[in-house]
Amino acid sequence: MIPLKRLLRALLLATSALLVYGCAAAAPQSAWGEITLIAETRQSAAPALWFADGRALTAWVGDDERGIHHDARWIEGIQTGEPVTLPLPPVHPHAQLLLPGDGDKHHLLWLDGNELGETRLYSALLTGNLDVERGPTNVSNAETYNFAAAPGANGTIWAAWTEGSAAFPDLYLGSIDAPGRPQAPIQIATDARNPAMAYADDGTIYLFYLSGNVLIRTRLINGAILDASALTSTIAIGDGDRLHGLYAGIDQTFGYVFWNVTRADGENETWMASGRLDSAVWPPPLRLTDIEGTPLTWAAPHIQQANTLSVAGRFGGNLAVFGFQNGSLQSIQIVVADQPLLAPPALIIDDQERLALAWSLP
Repeated sequence: MIPLKRLLRALLLATSALLVYGCAAAAPQSAWGEITLIAETRQSAAPALWFADGRALTAWVGDDERGIHHDARWIEGIQTGEPVTLPLPPVHPHAQLLLPGDGDKHHLLWLDGNELGETRLYSALLTGNLDVERGPTNVSNAETYNFAAAPGANGTIWAAWTEGSAAFPDLYLGSIDAPGRPQAPIQIATDARNPAMAYADDGTIYLFYLSGNVLIRTRLINGAILDASALTSTIAIGDGDRLHGLYAGIDQTFGYVFWNVTRADGENETWMASGRLDSAVWPPPLRLTDIEGTPLTWAAPHIQQANTLSVAGRFGGNLAVFGFQNGSLQSIQIVVADQPLLAPPALIIDDQERLALAWSLP
């Protein structure tokens, strides 16, 4: 069965200058403002997006009579620029991610098949006019499973990805410089899965990943890996369960890691571990709920450090944003009611603490 096309939409709340982006089959009502169409596509994942100078750049995998293609457009308030099809030959692109480059440029990362049908991590450097200055560029060197990335200094970005054996993948770390050129990666772990990154105001990048039944954290400062701590245990994954990924965020003193999993019976769960950023040991992960036991699922934090870590997800059937401080849940805001999410949303924050949110609906 061919999946139904979905609509990418945007909305603006002028009174608090909060931007939200997402996918929906119809125009739902939002607590944050009017929803504006971005695009129509079969993509079930949230579109990639990033803030730049009061605007948001978004990218998605388009699908029409021309076939499959990478698309992007600028959004400012409720005004949308014309969509641009990027000259990046696709096979089965997915897991797009946007990060800032030098000046008005942006790095686009994604997973796709190569000419042999093997999945690789690719990158491209986009100009402010959405021209492709460099790319597509192959970043990984073997069958690649998942990745995470975060901004570095002076337009550079850092990426971590798993590749090699499906049973015991290796974890690699590498940078992509401001002109969009991948530098030689280094292998930093074996039997490693599901990398996640968050970055601090001082430039420190926190890299989390799973190894066996343990959650590992490393710190990256100016390209140097300082330490590796076995923080805590991971969650139980049984036969038929699907771990969608690991997601990480930080406030001023605490780190947070979220597991989004669909159990064999179809139930979605989110688990969270948290602890002080300067601690080498965290308590075990717990299933994420409010104080009354209502589950919070499909959690997706922004990767930038903030006074309050905002996390998008589903709460009581609604699309919501959760606020975390000092390791605990402090607030819940319902953004759009009755949203049956297909996958984790995406959330970003700028230096003025404006939020942008992306999601997908059936």
